[in-house]
Amino acid sequence: MSPRPGETATFRYRALRADGSRETGHLEAGSDKSALEQLRARGLTPVTLRPLPQAGTVRSWFRPPALTSAERLSFLRDLANLLEAGIALEPALGLVGEKMERASAQGLVEDVRRRVRAGEGLARAMVAQGGLFPPEAQGMVAAGEQAGGLAASLSHLADLEEGRTTFRQKLVSALIYPALVGLLTLAALALLSGYVIPQFENLFEGSGTRLPASTAAVLAAGRFLGEFGPWLLLLPAMGGLAIVRLRRRPVVRLAMDGWLVRRTGPLGRLVRDAEIAVYTRTLAALLGGGVPLADALATAGLCLSNRALAGAAQRASERVRGGTSLSRAMSAEPLFPQRLARLVALAEQATALPRALSNLANLLERERTTALGRLLALLVPGLTLVLGGLIGTIFAALISGIMSINDIAA
Repeated sequence: MSPRPGETATFRYRALRADGSRETGHLEAGSDKSALEQLRARGLTPVTLRPLPQAGTVRSWFRPPALTSAERLSFLRDLANLLEAGIALEPALGLVGEKMERASAQGLVEDVRRRVRAGEGLARAMVAQGGLFPPEAQGMVAAGEQAGGLAASLSHLADLEEGRTTFRQKLVSALIYPALVGLLTLAALALLSGYVIPQFENLFEGSGTRLPASTAAVLAAGRFLGEFGPWLLLLPAMGGLAIVRLRRRPVVRLAMDGWLVRRTGPLGRLVRDAEIAVYTRTLAALLGGGVPLADALATAGLCLSNRALAGAAQRASERVRGGTSLSRAMSAEPLFPQRLARLVALAEQATALPRALSNLANLLERERTTALGRLLALLVPGLTLVLGGLIGTIFAALISGIMSINDIAA
């Protein structure tokens, strides 16, 4: 299916070269026809051409990406190691592509290699892959190419990707048990409302007695869950889908990201500090590599996935370009933590800005790990108490109803 007018899509193609060899890769175009014209202009004969599902679509959820996070980490790390060993960029890309196991990943790396061979910079070749690389990749790699430190830039990108992957794995592992407790809670409620409570309801109706308020409330809740329970389970899923669709709109996403950081208390601070840690670490790496401050700020801002924080970083970059010191530019943004501005002010006086930013990133990451550990440590007992409280309340109400029947019979 072609993209809508005014939009571009990423197409995966297989084509034949003039010498009969095959070539696979990706390209961006506004339509199938435009993609075919691009291939023919390069002297290729298309064999297959299909658009890749856009991120966020239902089809994309059930289809693995052309480059997984593990493959992306391997690409960045291996390419950085090969460049540090003195191998030229184009042959190094060929070696990295040979190491990839999946055909889609091999085709993507081959497309990057072909673009580099044709004279494109590595940054442009990576961005042309349809958002498969992190948002800061273009700026980091472009800065590395200009400063002659491409290997260091790629190594830093690999560190960021590895940190994200490690954090994601730890978070998923820590959430497995709470998720099981949550599912057990839902299963217990379904069993009680679908089978246990109806059995007692028939007993109470046959007695013809006036039931205690707690028993009547439990029976009413059981009838409600039995009738509307499946729809109640669908509501969160439908709400999640609606939020995903709304977040595709820039204005809505900016408002939601700002609300998340400003209005959600400890959760917002946790998100903000995690983003600032990546931002300051990237900024420290760029400044340590000799990138000018204004350019480093613009590039580091690309790594912020929260649009409200990204806007604050962009405004700070613009103030620095206008002659304002970095500490003043950051202190003017309420979304940035004040200790960041104070630390930057001290580092500017001591001319040790990269080291200070790196130390702050380490501190924020340690605080994030500690805060998440405490939160997850409280989550499991909290869910257990909720489950026990629900079951205990239900059975206490039912027993109260049985005792009222016995009292009347006596």
